[in-house]
Amino acid sequence: MGSGVYILHSPTIMKQQRGAVLTWVIVTLPFMLLCLAVVVDLAHLEIVKGRMQSTADAAALAGAQYLPDEYTARAKALTLCNDNGFSPTKNTITTELSQQYTNGYEVGIARDIPGLIYGKWFTFHPRVVATAIKGPPPCSLVGHLMPFAIINPNINYDSRDNLDPDNWGKRYILLFGEENLLIQDWANGDLPVGDDAPGIDPDYSKNNSEGWRAALRLDLSGFNELGGSDAFVYNFLNGWPGEATVGDILPVLTGNKAGPVGNTRDTRLQDEEDFSFSNFDPNRDYAMARVVHVPIVSLLHEGSTTERYTIEDYYAGADWEHTYVIIDGFAPFYLLTFNEMGDVDGDGVAKDKDWLVGYYIPGTKIPMYSETGCEDYGVVTWARLVE
Repeated sequence: MGSGVYILHSPTIMKQQRGAVLTWVIVTLPFMLLCLAVVVDLAHLEIVKGRMQSTADAAALAGAQYLPDEYTARAKALTLCNDNGFSPTKNTITTELSQQYTNGYEVGIARDIPGLIYGKWFTFHPRVVATAIKGPPPCSLVGHLMPFAIINPNINYDSRDNLDPDNWGKRYILLFGEENLLIQDWANGDLPVGDDAPGIDPDYSKNNSEGWRAALRLDLSGFNELGGSDAFVYNFLNGWPGEATVGDILPVLTGNKAGPVGNTRDTRLQDEEDFSFSNFDPNRDYAMARVVHVPIVSLLHEGSTTERYTIEDYYAGADWEHTYVIIDGFAPFYLLTFNEMGDVDGDGVAKDKDWLVGYYIPGTKIPMYSETGCEDYGVVTWARLVE
């Protein structure tokens, strides 16, 4: 006869086993549910914190673009927060200048988040912070420079024409028409311009003041002449491809470029004739053809390539260098079409198609890196996050 092992499953033993399993389930199930609740709540918390951080980042960038105007910076930051579902009424939103970074803007978002499972018992209190800085004004421009300039109006005696944020949308003459002159008396904002602008003998009217020329002789590889008509047209349409740096000495142009001025402006703006300035947004439209980056320059003393000619020198009757100017910085302008310019000629009636007139648009961006230590005439680089 064979031998073997027989396991008897009595009803009593099976009942004991079922009881042990049931006891284990009863004891561990609440713990398992608690763990699941914690996992769900933490996952939900991380999702909301991610949205909060993304919103704070975007709001800090939006606000930094408008510095040093803190009022507008705060308004833009709060609007962006609200548009992304974080309204100031339901969230604690703080906006302030950064204490750590110059030209920095900080946005903080805090909110109460009840737990999904144990919302009545526990509430999370997350807070996120983001800091962005506005890029410093550019010390140099690469591929953006226009072949015309205006004399720095910030160093005259008339603050109405200064290049500062208060003059947003103010009309400035960028090129003076038939003789390519800069407007006299260091002012570019008052229109119309009379034939006999303020000055001393000899008469510094628009037609014989060759020291105020606006056209620049920017060299262009491939052309035989320095700053000739072909080079002027190319640079106007495409931006001078070279690099212009604050402190550079630029040659000014002798002669009449009236034809290229009007024709080239019309060619550059032909696809944007119907765009209204009331719809212009510097954070959205900075790359449109109407936006031009104009060098802000100082005159030099006659025979000098280093000594700046001041407004005091002008009224003292000293002469200036008629062949070169020096770059002080750069400023953005919204170029007007022939029909939009209005009555800007010397007699206040005629429309001169060869003039260039633009609205000053401080705060308009250029996509480039810039060094620090340059005066800001309204051109800013991209804002970037630092924290």
